[in-house]
Amino acid sequence: MEIKISKEYQDKWRKFIKRSLRNVEYLNKSIPEEIIEEISYKLVMKNISKGDYLFKVGEPCKEIYIVCKGRIEILISNNRHSNETYLDTIYAGCSVGSYSALNVEDYSISGKALTDWVILKLEFIALEAMRSEYEELDDSIAEYEQY
Repeated sequence: MEIKISKEYQDKWRKFIKRSLRNVEYLNKSIPEEIIEEISYKLVMKNISKGDYLFKVGEPCKEIYIVCKGRIEILISNNRHSNETYLDTIYAGCSVGSYSALNVEDYSISGKALTDWVILKLEFIALEAMRSEYEELDDSIAEYEQY
């Protein structure tokens, strides 16, 4: 069934997901399509309301987030209790956390919803588990861990 879906079912949503995953540098063109397809099955959709935080400074980064709909304001502060300063806005197709998740680092930025939005969440632990199954994935991630 998975093979049939991956080869025959290619709507705009599936193409968006695969393109967004490929935007994560260590999931680039060197990773076979079947692995990207398998990763796409591990994504979880989450709705966030305007004004809510997806993540805050000091929290551990354990997921990779892909924005599907809406805008997220990226904010920076010198600690958890001070005023936040605008840094950037990210939109549909952008991802957050792909490098910090490699080392389970704490976020040095915060992400706050400017609008109601939808994200896809990939828990890094799921990606880690796939490394033992797929040598290409392990090699690509290992290269970025060294970097």
